[in-house]
Amino acid sequence: MYSVCLAGQGAKEVVEMEAREIEYQRCLFVKESLNLSNVTCYKPDVRDVNMDWLCDFDIIFVGGILYHFDDPFTLLKKISEMTAY
Repeated sequence: MYSVCLAGQGAKEVVEMEAREIEYQRCLFVKESLNLSNVTCYKPDVRDVNMDWLCDFDIIFVGGILYHFDDPFTLLKKISEMTAY
């Protein structure tokens, strides 16, 4: 869980999005167990790339999800639009 490492290193705000329920529950458990107020856990439908409710990010780390998409470039394009730089 990279979000825990980033939060522990002083990131102001960390958002973790998990596609699987068990990983989402793990994120919630670790967040609560370590009292990480700077971590937010979501379980969106990752196939819905129109996640306009998300704000701009400085960094987006994508791991283990692209191979689930028929067209991963659509997701990568959306991610590029969600970054501040």
